[in-house]
Amino acid sequence: MESQYMIGIDCGTTNVKAVVFDTFGNEILSAARENTVISKGNHMEQDMEELWRNVAAALKEAVGALEDKRAILVGLGVSGQGEGLWALDAQGKPVRNAILWNDARAFELTASLKEREDYPWMRQTLGTYFKNGSTLTLIKWFWENEPELFQKTAYFLTCKDYIRYRITGEIFWELSDASASCVNIRTKEYAYDVFKALEIPDMEKKLPPLIASCDRAGAVTAQTGSLTGLPEGLPVSGGMLDVLSACAGLGAVRPGDTCIILGTTGMTTSIMEAYEPDEQLGGWGYTIDGVCLGRGIGCMAAAPNLDWAVKTLFEGEEPETMFARIEKELAGRMPGEGGLLYHPHISLAGERAPFFRPDATAQFLGIRQNTSKMDMIYAVLEGVSMAIRDCLSKSGPLKTVYLSGGGSKNAVWAQMISDVLGVDVLITESSELTAKGAALSAAIMSGCISSTKKVREHFLTIKKTYLPDMKKHTQYTELFRMYKLTQKAVEPFWAWRAKQWKN
Repeated sequence: MESQYMIGIDCGTTNVKAVVFDTFGNEILSAARENTVISKGNHMEQDMEELWRNVAAALKEAVGALEDKRAILVGLGVSGQGEGLWALDAQGKPVRNAILWNDARAFELTASLKEREDYPWMRQTLGTYFKNGSTLTLIKWFWENEPELFQKTAYFLTCKDYIRYRITGEIFWELSDASASCVNIRTKEYAYDVFKALEIPDMEKKLPPLIASCDRAGAVTAQTGSLTGLPEGLPVSGGMLDVLSACAGLGAVRPGDTCIILGTTGMTTSIMEAYEPDEQLGGWGYTIDGVCLGRGIGCMAAAPNLDWAVKTLFEGEEPETMFARIEKELAGRMPGEGGLLYHPHISLAGERAPFFRPDATAQFLGIRQNTSKMDMIYAVLEGVSMAIRDCLSKSGPLKTVYLSGGGSKNAVWAQMISDVLGVDVLITESSELTAKGAALSAAIMSGCISSTKKVREHFLTIKKTYLPDMKKHTQYTELFRMYKLTQKAVEPFWAWRAKQWKN
């Protein structure tokens, strides 16, 4: 019997990847392209046409490498960065550059929305809170600040839904992405009553039909086939928001499972059967089959803290060499060794979880004249780990924790997270988990896998398990207490700084 293959596309903020998997989740080959982020102050944008060209180029390379296997492709799924504002006109052309999830231009609007009397009702309805880069917040900002472009807009989408449209020519908004800010968390339908309360006009005309992750959302067009080498008519699934796609790729699909993505953000997602919104925790609707819900909450920056520290402290050194050196030199350190605390709120957008403070900044505490660069690096790793613990503090007892993202490749960091949380941390075999989740949605759509209950059977291979050192966990619990106390203590400085410099 011939093997069958699926393609999963991962449209990240900085990179696009097209990855081919077989129906057992084995990665066959991949191709990648680097995206350009247009950054000006706290504005973060992306050229939508350039993104599509990158996706098409990655697909062409991957499909070309398949050679004779093209004939047995059974489906394609797309995942991508969540939220932001992706606006199309009636002809399906971009109205403007996409505004990204980490954009902070709506800072003042976000603050004012949270002060409204009806905010608690909207919070409970949507199952999430207003964030600077959330789609609904940006739609409101768009209407108030660029009304002519708003009127020109025929469809609001998110990243992966735009890319899927370019592949199929059909416009849908997949539920996991839409539920991040525009869907009633209980009814799984558009929250038109919230749109009306926010006085955003014509929303019923600008939102495309909703579709589930594993539903068929169209097929590869002749034009896309000619551009990429994909077979015309290849079925395309609804796909998933990147966070939930990574959960699926990890096999975290059972209630009680927790997925941590140690990447651009420190995203945590807890899978549950029922969801009740919390004042500080953001919630996303369906995972991949409508059975489980995901509670997603993530600090704004994870790996960027380490990237910044290495670049700043070890200027001129090759990053890969430095990361290897860091892993070697920091192995065996004790919790808090070096006497430093680090708050990892380095993002230009401040912080969104587990508290909302656009004015939050990063800081080191405890520096003395004998403090070394490696002391500071170690504190950065601990600070991000503390932020992840903080995000998970209201998720109930942790059971199975899966770790992914670039940071998971650092053995010292992975072990530290296990020690900080006090639970086993599992690393899976595949490195392209977001693309794997997207391919999974295509596998279920095509019937290669019957349901998400079979994901672990077909798609999950554990590469390594990190076991917590409970003595270190006790020490980290005390350090976490100091982390929270000092974090609260510097809040007046954040407010003062924001008034003085506004950056």
